[in-house]
Amino acid sequence: MQDQGFLQQEESDAALARQLHQEINGPDGSANPSKSETNPNRTQGGITLECPACTFINSYNDIVPGVRYTCEQCHTPLSLASTQNPSVLSTNEKKLVKCNLCECLNKIPNGTYDAILCGGCSHELKKGQTQNNSQPQQSHSETTRRIQVRCGECGSVNAVQVGNDVFNVRFECGSCQVVNEVSLQ
Repeated sequence: MQDQGFLQQEESDAALARQLHQEINGPDGSANPSKSETNPNRTQGGITLECPACTFINSYNDIVPGVRYTCEQCHTPLSLASTQNPSVLSTNEKKLVKCNLCECLNKIPNGTYDAILCGGCSHELKKGQTQNNSQPQQSHSETTRRIQVRCGECGSVNAVQVGNDVFNVRFECGSCQVVNEVSLQ
């Protein structure tokens, strides 16, 4: 009696495995080659990324700059640089800088700047225009101060340099690009 129940369970498990195999690979037992030949990173409604560790195919509707993606099966961080084509990133691709520490994409602000800090980890990404004379630079640092301000939208800490006589600050968050206004009084 016990052997018959075991055999019945094995048969139902095998039938379920066949059904799942057909759902994943199609009725002929192989993946549809015409879909993957046209664009291997695009599916009908999204983008696929293959995990380098476990070769699991991860499907996403859209890739958002600044978001770190991990494999759904083994949670290994996925590299987006090798799989993305230029149309996947936003049109401002030239204005995005990738942080070496946390791998977030950061938008470069317009205008002059002393340095660009990562919105995720506050690591210095890029130095801006600097003055060659050390005298004006010292007087500039005496009239300004660097503060750390938390974004009201995403909670990231942003390093902002403001004048000593400034009491209201508007800044763009390095992580989510939301403009925040903070009163320092």
